[in-house]
Amino acid sequence: MKRIFLVLLVLFGALGLGACTDTAEATVESLVIVTPITKDEYVIDDELDLAGLEVKAMMSDGTEKVLTSDDFVITGFASATVGLKTLTLAYGDKSVTFTVTVFDPDADKELLYIQVLERPDKQIYVISEDFDTTGLVVEAVYNNGDKEIVTDYAVSGFNSAALNETGIVTLTWETKIAFVPYKIRPVIVQGITDTTITVGNAAATSGY
Repeated sequence: MKRIFLVLLVLFGALGLGACTDTAEATVESLVIVTPITKDEYVIDDELDLAGLEVKAMMSDGTEKVLTSDDFVITGFASATVGLKTLTLAYGDKSVTFTVTVFDPDADKELLYIQVLERPDKQIYVISEDFDTTGLVVEAVYNNGDKEIVTDYAVSGFNSAALNETGIVTLTWETKIAFVPYKIRPVIVQGITDTTITVGNAAATSGY
């Protein structure tokens, strides 16, 4: 009898240990578009083409799952009208967005939006520096599919007075705007971080 009791005790203990060590099923923490769709420009009444799109689900257990078009749902695409369309890709309770543009080659030319093709060479500044547009390339996109590089845009919102400021510069051309991020960092003096250099200090500076 004691032997049977001990066997049962060991058996129940093993079952209990197994239940305690079972791990919960991994859940989706986020979605990442690894490679965007190849075709991101359409004309009126085109169908969405997902060729080239690669999406991964980042799981709670640290693993990654490559998704196929059978796994996710995409909403927001409408090619009956011209414009920049924001599409939502959903898998489970997580989602990620991307954009495509629909053009009408027969439409009267109107400006749709402007976009930054190339950010400025300089994106990190020190106190009191001026914004430098060198390397910045801005493109105007029209409803009929025409595009042109513009240079006479207005720049606003830059502030280099505050240390460690992370900000957004606004570019305005005609009635449309685009944005460029920037950051203000300290000056480095002989390895010591400071925002000013005392007059008479012969120490070499770096970071300009």
